[in-house]
Amino acid sequence: MNQFLQMGANTVLSSPKGTITVSYEISNSIDISLTAFLVTESDKGQGDSGIIFYNQPNSDSGVATLLPEEIVGNTKVHKLNFDMSKVPAGITKIAVTLTEDNNTGFSNVRNLKAEIRYDDTIIQLTPVSFTKENGIVVLELYVRNGQTKAKSIWRGFNS
Repeated sequence: MNQFLQMGANTVLSSPKGTITVSYEISNSIDISLTAFLVTESDKGQGDSGIIFYNQPNSDSGVATLLPEEIVGNTKVHKLNFDMSKVPAGITKIAVTLTEDNNTGFSNVRNLKAEIRYDDTIIQLTPVSFTKENGIVVLELYVRNGQTKAKSIWRGFNS
């Protein structure tokens, strides 16, 4: 089953486990990194142990694992496996972010999209257009009332 999640909308996931995929068209002028942050109740990052990125691809609790980047044709693909049943105490959400490391901005990124996959479901998240932003919060995963939920954010910032 395919679903679409607009910017700002949220949805319930029927499984606590799945994969987030972010992809975009390859360009020599663009270098994008995916990072996930474990966020506390006070909306702060957990610290170094709560950052999942290429140099630290696994969270201690097993809640998130970053897989190696893939090239599929002319597309670069980032994947993050998640298991929200393993959210550590004190963590309220996982924020999935992108940074554009060459300072060209996300306005130059073509065919950017994100998907959440679990069981037989694919939820597609399509961003709005960006200008000079070199960082984006793509989505958040969280548990509320025992249900795993996802929220499409697509909020850009200059870092």
